[in-house]
Amino acid sequence: MVNLRKVICLSLVIPVTLLFSGCASYSPGVSPLSDINASVHTKQDSGVTVGVRELGPKEIRATFKRNIHKHFVAPVYIVINNKSQDTYQFRKNSVNKSLFSANETADKGKFSVFWRVLPFSPFIVSVFLWPFLIPALVGGLGAVNANKLMRADYVKKEIDERDILPEETLSGFLYFDSRVKGESFVIRLKNLSSEQMAVFEFAR
Repeated sequence: MVNLRKVICLSLVIPVTLLFSGCASYSPGVSPLSDINASVHTKQDSGVTVGVRELGPKEIRATFKRNIHKHFVAPVYIVINNKSQDTYQFRKNSVNKSLFSANETADKGKFSVFWRVLPFSPFIVSVFLWPFLIPALVGGLGAVNANKLMRADYVKKEIDERDILPEETLSGFLYFDSRVKGESFVIRLKNLSSEQMAVFEFAR
């Protein structure tokens, strides 16, 4: 005869164990230092210095908490330091490479809600195994919340499109499509006084 007390205990212990082992979570990673001297590659033109650093797999995992490089995303950290007397304008469409937006990047690295709920679906339909509904719901909601936090973090890390005043520094990430091959990528800044473009080319 089946021990009813053991069945009840197992019906509660197993879902709780699954709950703590399968819940998705996201904590923002630390970005590289904004100090331009920490950048691997720098170029200067007319008092403006642009530094770039393309992150490797380990840095990507530490910074973004996901293996987005496996989805053809190449995050590049950019620092623009304006020591001139002019104001420069930065726009993402002035870069010669194909880019992913922060939202597109977050979509590529998102936690799956479907696969966290699916393993529990046979149990959910059973009246006697209703406790399995708990990890299914928490797992799904946890993935949704983690994806929301991740999206906000990726947007925050993305470099702004704005004017850079004298003595100002602008920094952040651009998310390149690594499937687009090429020898170099180019960043162009518009001098708002002269209407001329300052061109910074980086070999890869």
